[in-house]
Order: sequence, then structure tokens, then C-alpha cells
Amino acid sequence: MSINSCSSSSKQSVPAQTGDLTAVLVSLSDAQSDIKTLTVKSGEQIPLWTGLSGSSVVSQFHWSVGAGSKPETLIDVDEGEVDQNPPERFSGRLFQDTKTGSVNISSARVNDSSIYEGRITAKDNTVFTVKYNVTVLEADLITPTAGPPHDPSAHTRTQPDVAIVVVVVAGVVAVAVAVAVCVVLYKKNKGGQGETVAVTRKAGENITLQTGVTGLHGDDQIFWSKGEERFVIMDFDEGVLVRKTSERFHLDIKTGSLTICSLSINDSGLYQGQIINGNSSQHSFNVTVLEADLITPTAGPPHDPSAHTRTQPDVAIVVVVVAGVVAVAVAVAVCVVLYKKNKGKCWCNSDVI
Repeated sequence: MSINSCSSSSKQSVPAQTGDLTAVLVSLSDAQSDIKTLTVKSGEQIPLWTGLSGSSVVSQFHWSVGAGSKPETLIDVDEGEVDQNPPERFSGRLFQDTKTGSVNISSARVNDSSIYEGRITAKDNTVFTVKYNVTVLEADLITPTAGPPHDPSAHTRTQPDVAIVVVVVAGVVAVAVAVAVCVVLYKKNKGGQGETVAVTRKAGENITLQTGVTGLHGDDQIFWSKGEERFVIMDFDEGVLVRKTSERFHLDIKTGSLTICSLSINDSGLYQGQIINGNSSQHSFNVTVLEADLITPTAGPPHDPSAHTRTQPDVAIVVVVVAGVVAVAVAVAVCVVLYKKNKGKCWCNSDVI
């Protein structure tokens, strides 16, 4: 079933779950004066939890940012009605759980560091506050170690050395390949579960980004974002379409798959979809949209085996092969380091909607 698609659609719901709300609220009331300290790195999530769980345990909640007498409002929710008009720097990065009052801020920035306060009103009219002192640090940078001091005399030559020139060229090519492989691995593992699927379509065509998931329920949250900054283009939560940036986007609420109609060149980019429920999952697609009519390059001249015939060993070729093997070994080592560094990072905590 899809939202705003050509076929008819309907909303689904799941019976509410119940829990011992009174015990939870008593526990929270005892600690409501505490200010929790939260430190994250730039690009990570800022989870502002209320500590509540269960289905629809709050009736109202209000979150603000900033200390002093005039804090800025982040979000207001009253009986499921969301009034979200945050400061410009938070636009497209706020996600609320209307059942528990928790809020999540994606793609943290250094200037997000501040005091965050939530005022929560439960179904039984119990009111309590939650405060966080959030610090956002710069992401770690790898500082390269210094090499040996330069020795000009080591490069003194009496005549051109063809083998050295060939090695330098081969080294440049090998480094370029290594960088490309590392970038692909880094993007593949950066903050996501599973691999990034590359898809290519022509302008004017349609594309469906398949999640492979089936049997979703009406109270599951599904949202899709575009680009490295993860700008939200589609947000569906508890049977309500919270955000949709284009009429060309259609969401299948049974599978979480996203369809983009009438593709244009500007639709090229990284798309990431996340399904938040008991078994949360994330799906990434690198979409490339080509012009409808492309010129096919003509074939080159036929291969001539005789052009490669030799009568004696070529020392330069041997040097290139050795240099290539060393370069590949270095590239593999760098890629393994990047892969292990980024493996297991998650875009969004699976417990938050």
C-alpha cells in the first residue's frame, strides 16, 4: 500500500500497549531536578530521552533549547498534534516520539551544544521536566605521522632514469585507486546498517528503492532522507504522513519502499531509509540519473598482439609490478582500518521513533 499513489490507500493501526505508567512516573519525578550530561561527536545523534516507554503514555510535551530567561522552542505536541517550528539550524533534523515525549536530533553540530529542557504532561496529568546539558565535539581527525627528513643529495642524478619515472606514474595511479576504494568503503559503512546499493536510471523514468521488508504496521515509523546531511524528504509515523517534500515521492507503508516518479538529473544522490519498530533497519541507495540520450563512444582500434612482442626482459615493467603490489598492500591496510573504524556505527538509535 502506498501514500498518494495512483491506487487507493488506507491507514492502519495497532492496538495500544499498556504498562505500569504510575511506577515509571514516580521514578522520573524523583529525578526530574537532575540535569543529565550528554556528550556526542559531530555528525552523531542527540537523543533526548524522557525515560518513558509503552504506547501513548503522554498527552502533551514541550522541548526548548538554551539557558536563561528566553530559551528557544524546539517542538510542541498536544494530544498528538505537532507544532514544529524550530530555529533554522534545526530544520529537517528533529524527530519526535509522540507516545513517550522523547526527541532525537540528527547530524549533530558543534553549535548544537546547549541546555535542552523537556516539560512532559502524562495521561494522568502528572507533569515533570527533563534537562540535558549537551556538548557536541568535533569528529576525530587522523593526523599523519611525519616522514623522514628530506635529503636533497639522495635525488642527485647524472642522466634521466626512465624506470623511476614509470614507478612515479604507477604510484600516482595506485594511490588514486586506493583513495577511490577507501571512499567507497567509508561511505558504505558510515553510520548505516548493510551495504549501499548503487542504482542507475535515465531521466524521466521511475525508480523504487526496495527495502525488502514486509508486513509493517500502522504504528511503525518510516522516514527517508537524501544526501550526506540526511535532509528528511519523507516521514510517516503512526499512520500519519508528517513530512513529504515532493508529490513525486510515494511511500509503500507495508514495506517502507520509496518510489520516485519522473526522475531528473537533480534526483541523483544518496538516499537512506529507516524503519523504526521492534526490528529497526536502515537501507542506503546511491542513485545516479543519466540524461535520456547519451552518446555511445566508438570502439578503439583492433588489438594488435604483435605490438607487445619483446626479445628481452623489460626492467621497467618489473619495477612497475613490484610498485603496484606494494601500493595495493598499503591500500588494503588503509581500507581495513577505515572499515573497522566505521563498522557498527548506527544513524539512529533503534529504540527511538
